[in-house]
Amino acid sequence: MQKELITEFGYKRFVKEFKQLAEVEKPYWVKEKEIAAQHGDRSENAEYISAKEMIRNLDKRLRFLEKIINNST
Repeated sequence: MQKELITEFGYKRFVKEFKQLAEVEKPYWVKEKEIAAQHGDRSENAEYISAKEMIRNLDKRLRFLEKIINNST
């Protein structure tokens, strides 16, 4: 695989964003999904669907950032 060429500042920024998403944002949305799931029918539960979509988007971003971080070191 080809190494990503990024500055040290850029690398630190990606690492900081990765940690924020992994340690703060994702646990928050997982908890929100759990709370929304307790409200009943999930197929019509807007909060549940929204939280599930947010987790999916966070996972995509985390995979992207992980790939950049791993390929730049």
